[in-house]
Amino acid sequence: MLNFIISQIYFILIIIFLLFLPGYLILCGVFKREHFSAIERLVLAVPISFTLITLLIIISGTLGMPINKMFLWILFGVVNIILLALTFFRKRKDKTKTENKLFNFSKNQTRLIIILIALTVIIKSFYLINAIFPTSTDLAHHMFWVEKIVATEQLPEYQESLIEFTNENVPYLTEPEKIADFIVGEHLIFVAVSLLSNQKEITAPLPSTVSSFPSLILLIINLTSILTVFILTQRLFEKYKHVAWVSIFVLLFLGPLYAISSSQAKFVSGGAIGNILGDLFIPTIFYFIYRAFAHKRPAMLMLTVLFGAGLAYTHHLSAFIFGYAFGFSLLILCLLQIDFKQLLSDLFKLRSVMILTILFTTQIILNYFLEKYSIKIPVLKIEELKISLIIILSFLGNIFILSILQKEFKETIFDWFRTTIKHYVFALVVLVVCMFTFFYVPSYLNKDAIGSATGAPTKSTRVGISLTELMYKSGEARFTLGIIGLAIIILITLLTRHPKTREYFNRISPANQYGQAIIIGWTVALIAMSLAPQYLKVNIISSRIANYIIFPITILSGFAVVWIFDILHQRRTDKTYLPKILVSATFTLVFLFVLTNGMRDNSSSLKELPNVQDAMQTYHASERLAKILKDEDLMVKDHNYIVADSWIKIFFARDYNMPLSRAYFKRYETNPYRETCTLKMISQPSTPEAEQCFENLNVSTVMVHTNHDASQFNNSSDFSRIYQNDELSVYFRKEK
Repeated sequence: MLNFIISQIYFILIIIFLLFLPGYLILCGVFKREHFSAIERLVLAVPISFTLITLLIIISGTLGMPINKMFLWILFGVVNIILLALTFFRKRKDKTKTENKLFNFSKNQTRLIIILIALTVIIKSFYLINAIFPTSTDLAHHMFWVEKIVATEQLPEYQESLIEFTNENVPYLTEPEKIADFIVGEHLIFVAVSLLSNQKEITAPLPSTVSSFPSLILLIINLTSILTVFILTQRLFEKYKHVAWVSIFVLLFLGPLYAISSSQAKFVSGGAIGNILGDLFIPTIFYFIYRAFAHKRPAMLMLTVLFGAGLAYTHHLSAFIFGYAFGFSLLILCLLQIDFKQLLSDLFKLRSVMILTILFTTQIILNYFLEKYSIKIPVLKIEELKISLIIILSFLGNIFILSILQKEFKETIFDWFRTTIKHYVFALVVLVVCMFTFFYVPSYLNKDAIGSATGAPTKSTRVGISLTELMYKSGEARFTLGIIGLAIIILITLLTRHPKTREYFNRISPANQYGQAIIIGWTVALIAMSLAPQYLKVNIISSRIANYIIFPITILSGFAVVWIFDILHQRRTDKTYLPKILVSATFTLVFLFVLTNGMRDNSSSLKELPNVQDAMQTYHASERLAKILKDEDLMVKDHNYIVADSWIKIFFARDYNMPLSRAYFKRYETNPYRETCTLKMISQPSTPEAEQCFENLNVSTVMVHTNHDASQFNNSSDFSRIYQNDELSVYFRKEK
């Protein structure tokens, strides 16, 4: 018992050493004290530490350094000592303390925030007690690569061998081919924690990742992402007098309510590492973008660039979605700088006609040479453009050029470059680009992977989801309130552009132009990508994209609740009298609507105790087989009935597709080009086709569920049973 307590304390200290200390020291040692409040430093320390650890291990591994326990202790020990010294000198130099008024909550608000955070942890923990045992398929796939890195002490080559057929229909295993689905940043934090916290000794004889520690790390990251949205809300609505209450409602909607739904505790137990990390990175990057431009701080823009590199090395889908969200936000920010009355006047001047003529002529000439030399541009398809489309593009280009020539627009751009976008920011961008291009290229940066994610949707699951499904995924109450909040923000933004209402609505606007651009662009981009991906050339599973809308829609829903009841309260005390009971009843109904919807979502997500005994039998059989199977022998197992079968590959730590696996039956039906060897070797092991698969693939061992697939092997003289329990049966194929 004492050893267990000591090991848990040591694990917690390692988590602090890796996931908190480096980031906290950077915030204290690089930035002035008044730049961040105490809660911001505590929350932002986690994503900064994660990014630093990921990039340092990537650089070290690429340079040939061994990724082992001793090297990581030296690496992170030296880094933390340097940062500690930097923090010490900064504190001696910066003795003044500036009070941050933005995060000064009242006593009641502070108590409420603590209660909401505590409830969030309790509800998530209550769910994970029943779901934390390592059985999920996605987590197993990721932990295979963690074990691979630990075993080889180097960065992995994401490859797998596949079953293919020759022209004579003879099956064979291909040489290892690249996989674009995995990215190194998803695995390095688990490698560091596993090595430094001695997980191999704790979990022996099982592999180090067959443990609860991966889910605990994901839980910490998930809780941090919620708190990151909390502080981001404080910044985006810092102009609003009731910003504290907006943040509290956001914490309520993300914390206790919908605490288990997808992208929350469900993804933690399911091992959706990329989505969980993406939910941490995206709001963090938007936070630093806002701070960089709204507060004119170039150092924060440098952190934005580093976070962008960390995100790109961690999860390509999240990076792809952030790119669209940032693009929409930047577009809206530019639109807010344009004087449309002046633009309309400029369209009828001689300068506009000259620009339009030059653009039209240029596109005609370009189109001519593209057709003459048969040059194809897959994204733009300029060779297929008609004259009418060329006119439209020329007109849009004309509007763009006239816009950037406006005095106010030019002054804004020049102001960004003078105050925020410094030369060293460009230098860092160039360094990151060189790192991606020459130093360590992510596995997804190839023509096939990029082409599969862009362009017109190619499958029914990628053509968009319905508005009802999007609402269901976001939570009906949150989504409804979020759309109301989005409408309010857009309306206020439009009214601040009108000369007659500009002064009044600028004064009561809850957010400045940067806050407006980020929250509108972020939300609109995700709604468009989820509902109509074909117009944005997005070829990704729409339901996966929809999971990312939860954070921006929650920010807007929290704002909507506070804004509406603030207006109702003002009408009570203004000339237009509203009865107090009407305001109270309205607030109560809305709160009950959100509360019941969220708690119903939580209750429907609670699952029964997993069958741990069945999983342990799988692990026990895998441990035995890993010791007796030769390296050249392959095994085939079933994915339909065996519990935690995806974890078997971790015990062998060979190829990603070792053992071979009979997939879900429907996948053989829906994909006529899918190999059928894995299906026949288990379902019909005595047929000539199955025997050919056994011989050519060198499969010597079969693992099946005792009550579903054991009979055909028991009745066959070609197989000998070497292992059996209540759930599993393992057979050796006799040599002929």
